[in-house]
Amino acid sequence: MVKKEEKKQEKVEKKPTAKSPFILALIGGIFSVLFGLLISTLYFKVSELMTTSPQLFNMTAEEIVGIPQALHIIGLAALGIFALFGVLELISAFWLKKERTMKRGGIMALIVGILSLNIFVIIAGALGLAFRPKKK
Repeated sequence: MVKKEEKKQEKVEKKPTAKSPFILALIGGIFSVLFGLLISTLYFKVSELMTTSPQLFNMTAEEIVGIPQALHIIGLAALGIFALFGVLELISAFWLKKERTMKRGGIMALIVGILSLNIFVIIAGALGLAFRPKKK
């Protein structure tokens, strides 16, 4: 019975991982997706408000032509960009979870984090690149 417990402890000790990079990149990816949904929703709501009541913006119906369509395009673009960055950040998070793909995940997280200006993912990428497994 003692041998089984020793083997269990050896298995746990043999698998060094760092959870901080994974968790930070995961939080950053989720925030990116949610922020993209929030921004696109705001653009769509403002566009709808401009169409239904242009007097709120001190404009006539003739002056407002084309602006709601532009806001829809901007909203869709924002959603697409933030969703793309969010998915790439989530992929890098799961790469940061495993020791054999830690370096690749760190590089990807650092690049995507810098491009998306997401501080959580930048820190996760730096931690992933700095991670060194404990030597026996």
